[in-house]
Amino acid sequence: MLLSSIISNTVSGATGPTGATGLTGPTGPSGTNGTNGVTGPTGPTGPTGPTGPTGPAGAVGATGASPFTLSGSNAYFSTGNVTIGSTSTVGGKLYVTDGATPYTLPPSTLVQLKRNTTNSTDADKVSLQMSNISNGFTLHYGGTSDRFWISDGGASEVFSLYNGGSVRTPLQPGFAVRNGGGSDTTSITSTDSVLTLTTVMFNDRNVYNTSTSTFTAPIGGVYLFTLTSSVSSGNAGQYNAIYILLNGGGTAYRFRTPGNLPNSIWGGINGAVMISLSANDNIKLSGYTSSGTLSLQPGETTFTGRLLG
Repeated sequence: MLLSSIISNTVSGATGPTGATGLTGPTGPSGTNGTNGVTGPTGPTGPTGPTGPTGPAGAVGATGASPFTLSGSNAYFSTGNVTIGSTSTVGGKLYVTDGATPYTLPPSTLVQLKRNTTNSTDADKVSLQMSNISNGFTLHYGGTSDRFWISDGGASEVFSLYNGGSVRTPLQPGFAVRNGGGSDTTSITSTDSVLTLTTVMFNDRNVYNTSTSTFTAPIGGVYLFTLTSSVSSGNAGQYNAIYILLNGGGTAYRFRTPGNLPNSIWGGINGAVMISLSANDNIKLSGYTSSGTLSLQPGETTFTGRLLG
């Protein structure tokens, strides 16, 4: 006890050096989580990634309803209208246009064709062609005038009906000739002779041959022929006539004038006749006087012919 007292009462000495670090002790238990911090601002959008592969095709949908009814190899629909070139449905059962507004027409009009043009040139017409592998015709309306017209396979206008009722058939077979040339007939004797008439006034379809003074029918039909002639019969006999020769013969179509008129008096031989001809039948004029000479005034003997139908 005395020694302990002595030690406790003794003055402390200097601190000695730090000893070596001891071994790490075991980890203590985790503490509780702190509260979440405030969310920071959104960062910039990154670049778009590459397109992904195409997905598989979906299943085919059900077939929609068709406006047509099928019957074997035929298709039809029994109601409604069809329009080509416009959205209008009032142009008839079938309306075809290049953009024109259709006319509103009665139900009896089943088909309407209408161009978006006015009558100016033939390029402005509206047309419908009907043909086979041999040839065809084309129906037109409009163009240079207000008319309905038909052209043949050679594009020639063969029939025209004008608004108002006038009809024109520019290629209807027909001719008109007279004795106006130097070699034309100006007199008739007692010898039957074909009249030479070579001055042509018109010759549609070239049906009159001036070399032979002959008309040839291009098609069968009824033809109208007329004759007007100024004649002087002072030196002629009592029987004077001009008549039509059909295929080189016959005198059934005869036009006459009396004879023995004074030389200063001109008479006339005039007439008209309709004749039914077959294709390639030919017609000429022949003259005759029973005696002397029957004079024909130059330029005043006219012979015409035209197909009536």
